[in-house]
Amino acid sequence: MKNLGPIFKEIRQARHFSLEEATGGEFSRSMLSRFENGQNDLSTQRFFTALNHIHLSLKEFEEIAGLKEEHFIAKTLNNIHQQTTPEHLQELYDKQIELYQQTKIKEEYLAAIIIKAYLVTFQPFDGTEGPIGSEEELTFLHDYLFSIDVWYGNEIGLFSITSPLFPSQIYKNYTEEMVDRPDFPNMMKFNRETMLTLLLNGFLLCIAYQDHENTAYFDHLIQEYFFEENEVYQRIIYFYGKGEWQYHLGNREKGIQEMKKYVDILRILGCDQSADYYQLGIENLLSYKSS
Repeated sequence: MKNLGPIFKEIRQARHFSLEEATGGEFSRSMLSRFENGQNDLSTQRFFTALNHIHLSLKEFEEIAGLKEEHFIAKTLNNIHQQTTPEHLQELYDKQIELYQQTKIKEEYLAAIIIKAYLVTFQPFDGTEGPIGSEEELTFLHDYLFSIDVWYGNEIGLFSITSPLFPSQIYKNYTEEMVDRPDFPNMMKFNRETMLTLLLNGFLLCIAYQDHENTAYFDHLIQEYFFEENEVYQRIIYFYGKGEWQYHLGNREKGIQEMKKYVDILRILGCDQSADYYQLGIENLLSYKSS
């Protein structure tokens, strides 16, 4: 995080905050000064404290610092969204793996893992098969994420985006490890939308695996951290997932009715791409049970 210090200093001075005001008296001015000059690191908690005291959100800092625009995740997602078929995504994945083999740059391998996570969503899955992601891929993801002291929106997004590759128990274990991080409250505060997506993905993943114990774990987290009135989309997906959970618990007719109801709501709101995606989920669910 040392390279972020000079950027923070520039923002602080532009906003006319002194070192003392930025620390709020919660840690020393000399510590912040050394951070700003690239001489030392700053703990997660102190970094968020300093952001608070200069009235800057983490999202704003990322945008000013250009982290989002330059990050490999954003570039990878942009490439993915230009593809229209599974065949195109497979070709993109193969090229990315080839690039990683040539460069051995870890971000190139992570980009390939992200592409694979999108690719597998085209494949029907009823939760009875083994893990989609390889042990190597999941270990690589874990080692990358949990070696980082401060999780920004990109790291949270990476964990969330790659959720289709995880078996439900491992995703739950990693989520518990994330929740136990000392900076978790600030992760929720400054990256609320991305965090809620992460929890929703865990909820839906466990439902797909018919892993009811861990579904209940994510349901508890969602109940604890949801909902604000402006989180309508996430709420709709949550209740769609609740319908699928009912289905797997044996209340099939009621579950399908609930799922269809929330697909219809997505269409009313003009979210046709999402509605098509979740409608396909219903069709896949019914085809598995009838085959």
